[in-house]
Amino acid sequence: MAEELRQRDNGTNDFTVFRKFPLVQQYYNLHLTTAWCGFLMLDSLFLLEKVQTGPYWNANREHGLKLHKFWGAVFERYVNELMRQACAGTKAVFIPDPRPAGEPNVQICDGIVVSGDSIVLIEYKSSMFRADTKYSGKYSALTDEIEKKLVYDREDGQRKGVAQLSDAAQKLFGGATHVTIPGIDLNRIRRVYLYIVTLDSIGGTIGMSPLLNTFLDETLDRSSFRAVEIRPLFCSDIETLETASGFFEAHALPQILERWFTTNPNLTMPLLAVDLAPFPWPGSKWLGAEWRTIFKTMVRILFPGRDPDVAIEEAETRVEERRR
Repeated sequence: MAEELRQRDNGTNDFTVFRKFPLVQQYYNLHLTTAWCGFLMLDSLFLLEKVQTGPYWNANREHGLKLHKFWGAVFERYVNELMRQACAGTKAVFIPDPRPAGEPNVQICDGIVVSGDSIVLIEYKSSMFRADTKYSGKYSALTDEIEKKLVYDREDGQRKGVAQLSDAAQKLFGGATHVTIPGIDLNRIRRVYLYIVTLDSIGGTIGMSPLLNTFLDETLDRSSFRAVEIRPLFCSDIETLETASGFFEAHALPQILERWFTTNPNLTMPLLAVDLAPFPWPGSKWLGAEWRTIFKTMVRILFPGRDPDVAIEEAETRVEERRR
């Protein structure tokens, strides 16, 4: 760990080295011989992050740019499956990769959720942000990277999340053009939500949505839309969406975003800081089942003597006791 910091030290806010090595092998000198007795866990959250992100960073070291090009498709497929599972059996309609009727080569955005007279236009962003820009305290460097990856890349001329959602709103509800999307009656829509979901945790930090809205205001005049009301742009990370998806059985994504907006109109606080207590939270059944499978594997590796099913039951009991 010391060697890692000698090579790259991004300041006191950078906990990357602990995220990279959340477990330390524990040795004891027994009977004049060194015996390995197991692992010392530095932080339980860092261990869970390692389980989630470790495969990505291991592959990144081996494949680099090739992985980055591929990972966008992987992330898009994952978010689509998350939304499909969460919206199934509800009154909300989820459409992945929406395209105008008769224009199969034109993508509106990455995903759409329709509930009643409200629609959410969603962009998924899998770009990971550099540790030196996130943790060094150089805010101008961080702002530049946010603009490059979530607004507009001036180097290659590519429009990113904010610019893409601005284009989507204009295409669907602005001007004299009339775009139709199979399965959606756009004439019924009265409220529009623009939503960016990031793979990097930076999307769920304080102040991200207001910052991105400064860029949105440069490209989209929300007051010029007469037929619909366009809310400010919302941004969260994928972990936030995973948590929010647990509410979808009773409250669709537009209702949750509206709760965020009415609670904190300037959106300075992240969604997970908003009090959603009025909404029942049964949790995501699909994510719960997937996590139980992963959890069992973790128990077998870290605690060979434990019964994985018993460990899961005990953990769920503790969580339920905390909620009560």
